[in-house]
Amino acid sequence: MFEIADGSAVVQHAPTGPLPSEGTVTRLVDAAYNRYRDRCGGQAADYIPPLGRVDPDLFGVALTDAAGVTDSAGDTDAVFTIQSISKAFVFALVCEESGMTRSTRRWE
Repeated sequence: MFEIADGSAVVQHAPTGPLPSEGTVTRLVDAAYNRYRDRCGGQAADYIPPLGRVDPDLFGVALTDAAGVTDSAGDTDAVFTIQSISKAFVFALVCEESGMTRSTRRWE
């Protein structure tokens, strides 16, 4: 659901199949958070001023399903700017096409 300028809400549903059983997504989000929360590295992009001011130790995972239910873990209440979010979706497509091993080889 998102709010438009006049304050009304629009509910959007784009299911691609049956939703997982209750609790499954929560467990998966928690597992992803726990798996990657201690992974550090890289450098914050300071060429975009709002990104340069972000605490690099903040990390969270959130997922909203087609019914509008959100599961989250970590620093998901922190306010931050989203830059180049399309890269995450493109990377997911690359992993699907080429496989995770080949797609992440550069990081090893």
